[in-house]
Amino acid sequence: MKPRFATGEEYVSFLIAASEYRSQRQMERLGQSFFNILYLEHPEIADAIRGTALDPFHYDEVNDLVITEVVNLYDKEVARTENE
Repeated sequence: MKPRFATGEEYVSFLIAASEYRSQRQMERLGQSFFNILYLEHPEIADAIRGTALDPFHYDEVNDLVITEVVNLYDKEVARTENE
C-alpha cells in the first residue's frame, strides 16, 4: 500500500490524534487504540513491534521509543515505495 503521509512524523501525528479520539469513544487504552489503528493502516509495521518491548497495546500511553520506531519503519516504507 502506498503511504498516505510524506514522513513518519506526519503519520505518527495522525496516529496519536486518531488514537486519542478512538480511546475516548471506544473506552480503550491509548496504547491499545494506537496499535489497533496502526494494524489497520500498516499491519507490517504493527507486526514488527507486536509482542516486543515496544508494543504499546497494554499501556495507557505511547512512549517516545515506540514513536521513534514507528517513524523509522514508516520512513523505510516510504523510501521503498518511492523506489518501485
